[in-house]
Amino acid sequence: MTFFAAIACVAFNFGGTITVFPSLVSEFFGLNNLAKNYGVIYLGFGIGSICGSIIASLFGGFYVTFYVIFALLILSLALSTTIRQPEQKMLREAHI
Repeated sequence: MTFFAAIACVAFNFGGTITVFPSLVSEFFGLNNLAKNYGVIYLGFGIGSICGSIIASLFGGFYVTFYVIFALLILSLALSTTIRQPEQKMLREAHI
């Protein structure tokens, strides 16, 4: 039952972030680079699914995979505290 609850949380969060990513990427990197940067972000989903399956097959289940994902989540939260909003001058230059 825990596995299904975890999958439901992942699916719920994926649906929430998929609508926010385009505006965040265009705000931080500009409209000129939107397609390239958006592709790089979604490349992470593909790499994550491959790595998750490999970790699960190496350790015989998804328990270790969840611990690895949890550790990466904590690392991501720590890194996200260092992100600053783009300056208005940089935003104007990026949208030109």
